[in-house]
Amino acid sequence: AYIATYGRDAAGEKTFRPESRTWEQFTFTNKIFGSTQLSNRFRLEQRYMGESAEDANNSYFSQRLRYFIRGVVPFKKDSVFSKGVFLALQNEVFVNIQNKEKVNNHFFDQNRAYIAVGYRINKKVDIEAGYMNQYTKAITGGTTNNILQVVLYTRL
Repeated sequence: AYIATYGRDAAGEKTFRPESRTWEQFTFTNKIFGSTQLSNRFRLEQRYMGESAEDANNSYFSQRLRYFIRGVVPFKKDSVFSKGVFLALQNEVFVNIQNKEKVNNHFFDQNRAYIAVGYRINKKVDIEAGYMNQYTKAITGGTTNNILQVVLYTRL
């Protein structure tokens, strides 16, 4: 993945930081009761980060772990959930495990909590609307983003 982060420094000047990522992950999903599903994902992420697009020599490598958990609770209590309204709850925690002093100087990096109401159109397609609270730790302080989103999920 390639990510371009635009922002402003303490003096108000525009900043740009390019980043490329590779990752390995393990995902599994279980039914925990009835047709309620719980999905877990463990991801090890390699981050190739630059200080700016102009200075290719001033770049560094770091790694972080991400743990994601998501529950989908159907409103209709069938043994097999193939269509209908559901509640989705999820959380993802990010922690720095290598070169944290180059990222934000902390083990904790960010957290994303999410709640949504969705509709399963069929076994292959869901649509949902929800709210995400994203907290990103900085060297001093942090940033909280409040995000409203509409998502279309497809499954193979």
